[in-house]
Amino acid sequence: MLMSRKDEVVHNLVKKLIGFAYGRELNKFDNCVVDKTMKALKENNYQASILIQQIVTSYSFQHRFYPKESLAYDSK
Repeated sequence: MLMSRKDEVVHNLVKKLIGFAYGRELNKFDNCVVDKTMKALKENNYQASILIQQIVTSYSFQHRFYPKESLAYDSK
């Protein structure tokens, strides 16, 4: 059943993993990353390494911002 809806399943997985990697909910500006990742996955036979590569090379992942007070190792 899942294989008959492979693109939908993979698309949802991509969105969930990108959101997890970014540490936030996705917004409309993240759709380009999801679309680019889906295209790369289709072109490379859905290799997991391509998924990870697309996430970590995305602008949003490389330029994440976490306020100083949210860092656990920051002792006051």
